[in-house]
Formats: sequence, structure tokens, C-alpha cells
Amino acid sequence: MIRKLLIGLLLLVLLAVVLALIAVAVVDPDDYRDEIAQRASETLGREVRLDGPMSLSLFPWLALEIEDVVVGNPPVLADAPPLARIGKAVASVRVMPLLGGQMETGDITLSEAQLTLIAGPNDQSNLDGLLEEADPTADTPPLNLTGLNLGTITLEQVDLVQLDLLSDARTTLAIDRMVLDAFAPERPVGFSLQASLSDDSGELLVFDELTGELRVALDASEVAISDLLADYRLPGGDMLGQATGQARIQRGDALSL
Repeated sequence: MIRKLLIGLLLLVLLAVVLALIAVAVVDPDDYRDEIAQRASETLGREVRLDGPMSLSLFPWLALEIEDVVVGNPPVLADAPPLARIGKAVASVRVMPLLGGQMETGDITLSEAQLTLIAGPNDQSNLDGLLEEADPTADTPPLNLTGLNLGTITLEQVDLVQLDLLSDARTTLAIDRMVLDAFAPERPVGFSLQASLSDDSGELLVFDELTGELRVALDASEVAISDLLADYRLPGGDMLGQATGQARIQRGDALSL
């Protein structure tokens, strides 16, 4: 679940940043709605619809505010729930660092959103082909997060859903609020989370408060989570507990606790 949470957060934040970067190139994003949606679709490898209002402010950051965004699935899963729905997103970027090959954003806020990770027949997934290179035979340089600096990321009323179409089983992590402090690779970053976990049988676990720190390697080969402290409740609300721990997620899906 930790890995799927990180995937979900990455996808939602990436979408907000991609849209903000594309909007930087236009004067009034609402006048270029179709162009922004098309560029975002080409970047993500998924159809992106911008159904709500958009606004762009220029000071002190280039900031984009959007509402009612939908990211679709690959054609083979067209009838399934979309990959993402975002009620409202606010993201900002600084232009000058971009000219030097660095990414620096201000605070990013996502609210009233749902991201659905789908597993279908024949090992199909709605993540297949996401951010796929135009030339799959081209050499892909090693990932390097040098120069990536993100402001505080806040999620409010965000659902991360895992859906298995074969068994029709659904697991949902409902995030009431999550805050990730300003991020840079190779640096401990604090986070806090209030959320609940449920499946088709009902509520499984409630995190009244979960805090900790994470550190992401420069090449994203490892994510270390430390100083975990969780105040939780089991179904019924009358069984309270507290847990501590740490985790390490390595490339190749290896997980050590």
C-alpha cells in the first residue's frame, strides 16, 4: 500500500505540474484550453479533459488554478473508471530555474480528487504506456532528480482506489488530508496523513494521525521512510492503537521494513 500511495501521489502531482508548465506558454489559459489539454495528453499518453474554469496568475509565481480535470485510460480499458478526476488543483512554477534545467515549484494543492489504479484481464493496467517515450527503442538516460525542488504538497479529500476488474474487488485509501513538506531529493522530508483504508467488506483501518519523514534517492532507485508514528483505529472505532516503524522501497519493488 505504501508503494501504491507513492504512485498515486506522484501521478496527481505530476499532472498538476505538467498543466502549469504548459500554461506558462500562453497568455490566458482559458482561451487555449484545447491546446493545453492536447499537450498534456501527448505528455502523459492519456486523454486529458479540462472541463472546468482555469486561471493563471503571474506574481509572485506563475500559478495555474484548474477545476474539473479528467485523465482517461488506454483504449483497452475505455469503459473502466478514468485514471484520475481532480476537482481542483493549484500549482505554480518559477520560470528562471527552468531555463537552467531546474524544476522549482511553489506550493501544490489538490482537492476533491480520485485516482483509480486498474488491473484488468491479461495483466492489463491503466498505467501501461503512461509517459511512454515516443521512440521506445531510444536509449533512456538514467533518471536524475538533481535540480528538482517542490513546494509544500497538500492533498484534501483525495481517494486512491485499487480496482481489480476480474474479481471486481476494490480497495480505497481515502485521504482526508495529507501534507508533504517542501521536497528535494536526498533530503529528509516530513509528512503527515489523516486517512482511512477500506475494501468491499467495509472500513479496515483509520489513521487519525500518521507522521514521518521520507527521503528519495537522486536517481529515485530508493525511497526510505523513517520515524513513522501512527495513531490508528480498527473497525468499530473502539480499538485504538499506536505504531512506530520505518520502511525502505527499492527499485524492482523490493520492500524492506
